[in-house]
Amino acid sequence: MHDVNLPTAQAIIVEHTGDLSLLQASDDDYDGDDGYDRLVTVRAFEAGAQAARVRDAGIPVRVEFPDEDIDGAASGMVTLYVPKGSLDEARELLGISL
Repeated sequence: MHDVNLPTAQAIIVEHTGDLSLLQASDDDYDGDDGYDRLVTVRAFEAGAQAARVRDAGIPVRVEFPDEDIDGAASGMVTLYVPKGSLDEARELLGISL
């Protein structure tokens, strides 16, 4: 599996199994130079509620849609990113344990 498709694949597996422990640890997550880490990839209709829960706790959230040229971009999946120092707190708010 190509690493570009990993977030989408993980989100689909977690959605079907309900097992959030299947998400990879942040060591393998996006580690760009913008100061944000990938929190979770979810279906677009779920992103608003999850982003709001994190923002209500005072953590900034960035929501990104996949590039159109990536296979599966029409899947309706989006990725939520939070500042690197807030990743553990945001995961706890959403009940994500690794």
